[in-house]
Amino acid sequence: MNKLILATGLAAACLMTAPAQAAVPQLNFTCADGIAVHADESGPVYIDGEEAELEVFNDDYSEASLGETTISIAINTDGTPALSYTGPGGTNGICNPTPGTETAATGGATIPFFNAECPGELFVHADEGGPVYLNGKEAAFTALIDLGAWWGWAALAGIVAGSVLTVVYAARFVWGAFAAKRGVAPVADQREPADFLLAPGVLAAAAVVLGIAAPWVDGWLDGYA
Repeated sequence: MNKLILATGLAAACLMTAPAQAAVPQLNFTCADGIAVHADESGPVYIDGEEAELEVFNDDYSEASLGETTISIAINTDGTPALSYTGPGGTNGICNPTPGTETAATGGATIPFFNAECPGELFVHADEGGPVYLNGKEAAFTALIDLGAWWGWAALAGIVAGSVLTVVYAARFVWGAFAAKRGVAPVADQREPADFLLAPGVLAAAAVVLGIAAPWVDGWLDGYA
């Protein structure tokens, strides 16, 4: 439900605010002088972690500019991107896929496995392909706030509202099924046969065992996630 609310909110906001533009491929490139270029599919493009101004000339060529640095993005006939750059003082050169992310340029996972400790007692962890966790909590909510746009806050509000409503209707279900209500005759207790409890018992036991064994069964289930 939360994902549906988020997707609906983002889609509506993008339709109202986002200009039409040609799709930008997924990019993880490094240029000479250590210039890092990153983009998720359809953009935006980031140069050294800062969002660049994107100018689309046609479906096969666009330019991303930040300060005195311009990244030229060309799409080859086989669909792979080719990047070059022009920097301060007329410096220029070719950009290459960042080592370890070559699969990301063709649509693979962009986030490697890592564990890092940052200043201020901030611990960062990610499995290959994500998600990223900050101090043990998934960073999706933080990412929405960091967008700095009103629709990021709107999407966050939608997620929070969805979470609250989930608790409310779950509580209403439990109250309706089990609570004593005025004007309603109480339901007499009755014992169910043992085989009636077999199915939920197996599921409960499997949840406990598979929860403990998660590090070993993740590899089997990743393909279905």
